[in-house]
Amino acid sequence: MKQSGVINSNEGEVLATATIIAKAIDAKDFKFTSADLDGKYQLQLITSMDYEVTIRSLGYVTLSDTVNFSKDSIKNYILEKSKESLDSILVKARAPVLQKGDTTAYRVEYFLTGNERKARDILEKIPGIEVDGRGNVQVNGKDVTTLMVDGKIFFSGDEKLGVNNIPSDVIDEIEIIQNYDPIPFMKNLRDSEQIALNIKLKEDKQNFFFGEIGAGGGYENIYTAHANLFYYSKKLGVNFISGASNDGQRIFTLQDYIDFEGGSSLLLTDAKAYFALQNSSFGNYLNRDDFIENRNIVGAFNAVSEITPRSTLSAYSVWLDDRSRFNSTSNRFYPQQELEENLETNSGVDALLGLTKLKWQYRKTLKNYWDFTGLLRTAFSDSNDELSSVTTNRDNRFTNRTSDLVDYSLEFNAIHNAQWSEKSYITWETKLKTSNNDDSSIYNFNQPVFSEILNFTGDPNDLLVDQNRDSENVTIASTLDYFWNYGRRSQLNPRINIEHNSDNYQTLDQELLRSGRGISFKDDGFNNDLKYRLTTYGAGLDHTFKNEVHNLTFGFMVNQYDYTSRNFENPTISTKTLKFLPAIDYSLSLLGTQKISLDYNTSVSLPNSVALANRFRLTGYNSIFRGNPNLDEKYIHNARLYYSTGARSLGYLFNGSISLNSSNGAIRASREFEDIDQITTYIFLREPNSNLGFNASYLHLERNWRFGLNPNYRISSSSDVINNEIVDLKVVGYGYRISAISSYKNLLNVNASFRQQFNNYDGFNNNRFTNTSLAINLSHDISDNWILSSDFSQTYFKNNTTGDSRQFGLLDISGEYKPSGSSWIFNMNLRNIFDVDSRSDSSVSDFIISQKNTFILPFRASLGISYTL
Repeated sequence: MKQSGVINSNEGEVLATATIIAKAIDAKDFKFTSADLDGKYQLQLITSMDYEVTIRSLGYVTLSDTVNFSKDSIKNYILEKSKESLDSILVKARAPVLQKGDTTAYRVEYFLTGNERKARDILEKIPGIEVDGRGNVQVNGKDVTTLMVDGKIFFSGDEKLGVNNIPSDVIDEIEIIQNYDPIPFMKNLRDSEQIALNIKLKEDKQNFFFGEIGAGGGYENIYTAHANLFYYSKKLGVNFISGASNDGQRIFTLQDYIDFEGGSSLLLTDAKAYFALQNSSFGNYLNRDDFIENRNIVGAFNAVSEITPRSTLSAYSVWLDDRSRFNSTSNRFYPQQELEENLETNSGVDALLGLTKLKWQYRKTLKNYWDFTGLLRTAFSDSNDELSSVTTNRDNRFTNRTSDLVDYSLEFNAIHNAQWSEKSYITWETKLKTSNNDDSSIYNFNQPVFSEILNFTGDPNDLLVDQNRDSENVTIASTLDYFWNYGRRSQLNPRINIEHNSDNYQTLDQELLRSGRGISFKDDGFNNDLKYRLTTYGAGLDHTFKNEVHNLTFGFMVNQYDYTSRNFENPTISTKTLKFLPAIDYSLSLLGTQKISLDYNTSVSLPNSVALANRFRLTGYNSIFRGNPNLDEKYIHNARLYYSTGARSLGYLFNGSISLNSSNGAIRASREFEDIDQITTYIFLREPNSNLGFNASYLHLERNWRFGLNPNYRISSSSDVINNEIVDLKVVGYGYRISAISSYKNLLNVNASFRQQFNNYDGFNNNRFTNTSLAINLSHDISDNWILSSDFSQTYFKNNTTGDSRQFGLLDISGEYKPSGSSWIFNMNLRNIFDVDSRSDSSVSDFIISQKNTFILPFRASLGISYTL
């Protein structure tokens, strides 16, 4: 229902920018708007609901009204001039909303209903601001990228931390800053689509403490304990996370790791860095949940301190002690050999992982910024793998592998941003990274492997292979960018860079006799001692032209790549190549909300030391690998066409993209099979490679519902070499995902999705298979005290070629009870209620078709208690 009208003074003047607030009397609904230049206003209210409407304008007496409409209505209001002096009014008055440039300030006292506990409870009442279940914030459909408190970055800047935890009673104002730039002097020199959320504290609430501690236990000796504590003041912020658990839930999660680095805002500001965190060895380990046993202990510390008004020091350190056991079975079919293999794997890992980061931000002047960062990564792990391989044409092969890994890397990074003039600035970035990876393993076989290559002398039923791999890398890189805005709409960006990589890669494979003596396999073509050096010199130029409709950036880089490799006493192989890398980025803003963009760029992929090491290395119970010192570089073309339209105010959002990348050759694996044993050698195959993809997203918005449709299509073509025969590969995948999400305040909420993916694989063997999945999350705030939620997922896989199919379903239920006015929280968790013992998945390549069952934790039930501070 719509209420509209005009706001005038008692003297007949139109009161532009008067504020109108409507609060539901017996419900949580809250609406806000401002009058336009003609004094007109409009409110969207719930039909037949009682509202208290308040109208304010500077210099006039505030007017209150009670309304209840059953249909669209027009109601005008007249405000009387205040009899107080203007000075007195200015002292007392605090408009609900204040607009100044790109900053909109909301005075929170106008948006309170009395039941707010955290910052999110206030934000949810401000028009145009949406907060999802995790605490991510959107302003008019755009994601907030940075959270600040009193104008300073709050811990890592990820908004979820503050939104979910800052007490509501310490907040004075909430500011939304459009076109935010973390370096203030850059704001008028470069474009920014970032949005910052700044929470301003009350004068007497400049520091606060919050957090949660808890413990729990349950069925089958399950236990969990955790503490997540925060302290914040104007000059110091401290966060401490610790805990221990064996219930399959990590105390320190992948999301916690990403939050330490900036959270979801990092995805919006530096997507490359975000995905690098996800795909790092540390990130992959945190994301594993396919264990049958797990015990993890964590300690994490995060602090931000303002040392002086010009410098800020931030640091975090995370240490994870993790012990896990894994079990899986696979049924594998090798179509070329027409062999079947049943493989069972039992493994255990005991790991100690550490991350320590230190960052110093120094503001020498208002136009001269320095950022220094140091990062130490460490990993120590012991693992044991037991494999049983059963095939129809040979005796069963049993392999036991024990490994000891020591891995560390140390990185230093310096970034300098300086404004040279009113129209120009520079950015200089220098990086130094050193890393070492030492992986020692001992294989124990019950039969000889690769007998035509490896000459064993020990007991053929009890063979030991001692293996060591050591990699040392040093990288130094520096990039200098100069930006000159030589016109109102044009910018030039010349750039130079240099990078040097030094890599020493050593491998050792030898037979280990029971007496302790080692017999090297060097004479059999094994072992590597590779020295690899790569230096890249580059220079380029970008030119940008923009106006209200068009934004065009085109440019190029010219890179010189010089690299050498030498393995043992072999002659040094040197390669020099010069590459021209053009790029273009064009966007067109059409009428309304429509936007079209076209991106094209080129890149070069070079072989690394592992790919160039040309001597054998044992890589598994049935695989040997060697590189190739004569590999070429890969030159890649990338193009993307993107279209978007819609807005939340229009009730829909749509975007779609078509992407293409191609090259005239690639580094590929050439495989030679003997039964199921394979020897893999890298070669540069001069055959076309291409990937064409289409993705779209349509979101239909109703008042309390969001409905989504996401179709996709992808086709790729490439080539492989199997037993010296070139095989052309073509993979086609297409599918869709439909979703529905509700957002009621006091009713049952649903988050459901259904997905189907169809895949066609054509190569040496042809396969058609389908993946279908259903996920349903139900949550219900039964009252102010009770919250119940459930997660159900069903996965179904079918190989349409063979007729084989697999399916499994998982169900978790949790409940939370918080007594009114209490800081205690009681929770219940039921996980894997169906007591499913394994998850199934399948994979297809040109030489193997595999169906795998990965065993998981059984049914668990636990009760917990927490205390919130």
